Amino acid sequence: MYWHYDKLSEKNGTIFVHLAAESESEYTAIYENHGGCERGYFHTEDKVITIPKRTNDDIEIAIPDLILKNNNEKEILLIEGKKSENVQLGIQELEPYYIIENKIILKEYVDYKIDRWVVLYGDIVPDIFQKEYVLFQLFSNGKVWINSKAPRDFKNMINKFIAN
Repeated sequence: MYWHYDKLSEKNGTIFVHLAAESESEYTAIYENHGGCERGYFHTEDKVITIPKRTNDDIEIAIPDLILKNNNEKEILLIEGKKSENVQLGIQELEPYYIIENKIILKEYVDYKIDRWVVLYGDIVPDIFQKEYVLFQLFSNGKVWINSKAPRDFKNMINKFIAN
C-alpha cells in the first residue's frame, strides 16, 4: 500500500492546528514544516522568504514545525510538534528559537509578541511542569486538551474548529 492513515506521527497534532488556523480564524500560518514534508516558505506582509539553514555568521537556525500569526493581537506562535512521549525533547527544542526570532521574524514583524509552544499528539499526559510549555494536545481518540494559558483566540479557534 502506497498511502495510509498515519496514526502515530507528531505531525497529526501540528496539521490539526494548522487546519484549524486556516479555517476562518484570527490566525494565519506564516510558515509550516510538518515532519517528512518539504519545508515551506516564511510569509511576510509583502513577500515570501526561504529560511536559510544558517545565519550569515554561520549559526544554525532552529526552525519550528509551524508558525502562526494573529494580526489582531500582534502575536506570533512558534510551534514545535512532538509525540506525547517526546514532550521533554520538544521543550528542549524551544530554546534555540531565539535565533529565528531575532534574525528573521522580528525583522519582519517588529511590533509582535512571540510565544514558543509545543503541540503534542498521543496519549501520554505530560506532568505539571511540562504542561506549562504545551499549547495543545491531540489524543489518538480525537479528544483534545488546550492549555488554560493559551491565547484566547487560539482557544476560540480550536473550539470553533471542533464544533464544525
